Amino acid sequence: MTPPDKTAGRREPVVLASYLSARSHYRPVMFSQKEIFCGPDAAEERDAWGYRSVRTPVGAWDMGVLAEKLPAAQKPDVVVVKTDATNRSYPRNLHVFDCPKVLVLGDTQHLKEPLRRMMEYAQSERFDFILSDHNRHHLHFFRDAGFANVHWLPCLTWRPYFRDVPAVSDSERMVFVGQVGRFHPYRSWLMKELTKRGLPLDIQQRPQDQSADAYAAAAIALNCSLNGDVNLRTFEILAAGGLLFTDRLSPESGLERILRDGEHCVLYDTPDDLADKARYYLDHPDEALAIRRRGRAHVEAAFSPDAQSEAFLDLVFEGRERPEFTLDDGRKTGSVPVPHAALWPRLSAYETVQDVHRSSAGIRVFAPDDAVGRTAAADLADLRRLSVHRHADLDAFPEERPAFSRMAGATDGHVLPLHHLLLISPEQAPTELETLLRCFRGHLILAIGEGWTVPALAELSGRLGRWGWTAARLADRVFSCTTPERAVRASAAIGDTVGARAKLRVLAGEADEGALLKLAALANELGDQERCLELLRSAIRADRDNADALSALARFASKRGQLPVDEAREALLALDHLGSLRPHSEPDRIWYGRLMQVLSDDPQVRRHMARVHPMVEPTDKPRRILVINNLFPPQEMGGYGRKFWEFASVLRARGHEIVVVTGDAPYLSRPDESDGTLEDVVHRDLTLYGSYGDGGAKLNPDTAFVHRAFASNVQCVRDWVGRFRPNACLLGNIDFIGFGVINALLNAGIPTIHSLGNSTPGYQPAQTPQTPLYRAAPASTWLGENLKAEGHAFLGCTTLYPGARISFFYRDPLPRQDKLRIIFAGIVMPYKGAHVLMQALALLQRDGIDFTCTFAGDTLSKGFVDSIRQYSVRTGVADKVKFTGFLDRRGLAREFARHNVLVFPSQVDETFGIAPVEAMAAGLPVVTSATGGQPEVVHHGINGLHFSKHSAEELAAALTKLSQTPELWRRMAEEARERSISLSINASVDVIEALMSEMIAEIHQSELLS
Repeated sequence: MTPPDKTAGRREPVVLASYLSARSHYRPVMFSQKEIFCGPDAAEERDAWGYRSVRTPVGAWDMGVLAEKLPAAQKPDVVVVKTDATNRSYPRNLHVFDCPKVLVLGDTQHLKEPLRRMMEYAQSERFDFILSDHNRHHLHFFRDAGFANVHWLPCLTWRPYFRDVPAVSDSERMVFVGQVGRFHPYRSWLMKELTKRGLPLDIQQRPQDQSADAYAAAAIALNCSLNGDVNLRTFEILAAGGLLFTDRLSPESGLERILRDGEHCVLYDTPDDLADKARYYLDHPDEALAIRRRGRAHVEAAFSPDAQSEAFLDLVFEGRERPEFTLDDGRKTGSVPVPHAALWPRLSAYETVQDVHRSSAGIRVFAPDDAVGRTAAADLADLRRLSVHRHADLDAFPEERPAFSRMAGATDGHVLPLHHLLLISPEQAPTELETLLRCFRGHLILAIGEGWTVPALAELSGRLGRWGWTAARLADRVFSCTTPERAVRASAAIGDTVGARAKLRVLAGEADEGALLKLAALANELGDQERCLELLRSAIRADRDNADALSALARFASKRGQLPVDEAREALLALDHLGSLRPHSEPDRIWYGRLMQVLSDDPQVRRHMARVHPMVEPTDKPRRILVINNLFPPQEMGGYGRKFWEFASVLRARGHEIVVVTGDAPYLSRPDESDGTLEDVVHRDLTLYGSYGDGGAKLNPDTAFVHRAFASNVQCVRDWVGRFRPNACLLGNIDFIGFGVINALLNAGIPTIHSLGNSTPGYQPAQTPQTPLYRAAPASTWLGENLKAEGHAFLGCTTLYPGARISFFYRDPLPRQDKLRIIFAGIVMPYKGAHVLMQALALLQRDGIDFTCTFAGDTLSKGFVDSIRQYSVRTGVADKVKFTGFLDRRGLAREFARHNVLVFPSQVDETFGIAPVEAMAAGLPVVTSATGGQPEVVHHGINGLHFSKHSAEELAAALTKLSQTPELWRRMAEEARERSISLSINASVDVIEALMSEMIAEIHQSELLS
């Protein structure tokens, strides 16, 4: 193709750029003044020239649709697509444009199958050029696959913020700007190692433009790659005139082709090396200043936006490449593409090892000493903290450090593993394999080489399976230790107790919930009591309703002899909760009794018992109370009816006489934990003149029926007032039963507390009752103030929080924090924000944040649920998401026991929201959109976090913050549990009783005065 014309000495081709993030994340002009930007987060923008920005669908989308949209003058001269393995944007049908197509590889140093997904996409769309802007060391795989134009262009579209280097620097601070947390384990460990060594490290998170100021002001600006990549922070620090300290990468990364150690920057290898060099340059500021000036000048001259744009255009249109960007790194690439059957296992092995590398202090790979082993070693050579050893060396390396623990409470960033990986070839004899498995104490085994037939792989799978290693997909040839107890038992069975205990220590750190209990039993058999107790605690915190784990912990404690007080208390609380899940066995009952005798006065035990076994204090003023609500369990939609069941249940338990009058909607019947305990006083005599179905609430279109129902309900209330002669009424939701019931109560002289849970009370402002007989009781102070602002002139208004049955949800151990275990609890509808949470999950997936998510709740729209399910598939999170449908309260409590954070992303003004309180009682901090009355429940930074209701980005950032700051997460969990106590159902019933006494006394006083 003929290159576009030059204008004023500069080419201005029409460039169609499809990118992943919002336009503001990149520089204003990436390649050309004639640039059309498109992506899933782009806004629709046009000017006199035409389209400047076009929003595209999430996931796969058709370029043909865009081609029809663009005018002739905007047909592109080159199409640039940047994408990655998050599935957020995959343009299809690029062939509609007759011009070069360039694929810029996104993050291939992390995410799920990042290289294979990019390879599949590149092959399916037949790109003319494959570029990487920060992972040069991955490009040889694309050359092996047969792509002809494979190139490296570092910081291709970066947006620099240049700062002048100060003439003199008096700062003695090191600064790091960026993410440091459990999903950047090596980086987090490095920072903590520096802090241990007494270096003045300041860790910050700032917008990019403000980061430049921080780099310029600090004596040293620290960088640490995520996983061997030449990241943008490298160039941002240099542009800001900072003294760049960055980790030395493999030669294949290309870092030292473009920056020279000691001239433009300072490269470090280990924490000790970094600390020594930092101290040196802090003591020699003149030398540091000289490096800063050279680095600043170098990046401006060689990597300015204009320079990178020119390098790109030279490459695509003229075939010219800057010498320092070439791929002449000594790797041999054959003239014939590597067959898919041979390349794919190599990619699978590399991605597996790369992911381990991200969270390791180092990896020792034990490979066969043959050509197959050498080929594998060459593929893995660009992982800087990896070393290759012979099989014969397996016994030469003792376990230097404990495995990086995912156990409950393991947040010590100083503990980072040295992983061991085993590579085996088709030539490995069965007897040799058995010997290797006896010695090997790592988690992963990779079958390498091209000689694996299907029968050979099947036989290998069988052999490894007997030792506990299985493959998710046999074709990938990656075997992980999925049943670690089998690996430990295999060693114990041949008398290798020392080896069995060593394997247990290593493998337990990566075990999932299903294996923890079995490993605890094994640890006990092997005499490792400390490990047994740790594993039992971890199993309980992973699922705090795990009856078998609770029982095992109690039995373990009973056999330990004289127990410390904290362990005895732990056993007692485990037994107490076990009794709520299943009847105690006779030994458990006896042990429980003994522990209670010893610990009955223990303050923590007394506090626990008060919360999970609250005493019901009988009232000294029993009353006849009429309870009216449009719905009542087991007929339910949302949580309002359940709230009234709670109120009625506790009032009755305190000695009040209760009659419940409600509507009848059998189609809304749900499984319910009440077991009919109130059904003898529930009368479903009211007629509902509307229904709840697909799409929401619907008024009956038959006007005559509505009028008859309205009148019938008024008469029904009058009849019950005459029959029951209540002292007071607790009134709830009057939707579809009518305002007339209020007049019926007030005309009969019944003091009425109207518990308001909706944004409207069910009547117009002009209808607001003006009598002391009526007391508005909004579910939050916010709701009361909002109703007053809308014109409801209440004579009396008292906040009545709905209250939660804390005893159902309270769990004493805090949940495990090994990863985000998110739960959404509520009606799965747009107005509850389920779609915003799903969008945030896609962002977490993009950023490599580990999570699972449960959507717990019914829906009024199957179509909506189907749409967010489909979105989860498109964005690659479907395997981490589940939908439970309707859950009764006990079912919800069981789910809370397995999760560690509630997301409450409501898009409407929530008058209160009971689910957050219930989740808080279970020790879950709440991430909420903070609409309406929610800030009264969830205090930002104390027991949860707030985000803007429409912003999936803010929600994802809040969840990321929790996951990366485990100490904050733990503190919020504790605060959440404490906050829930003040919002209990008993506290709310106290308010109801006090209001009734007050109203009855006022009315009586008024009668006396009259």
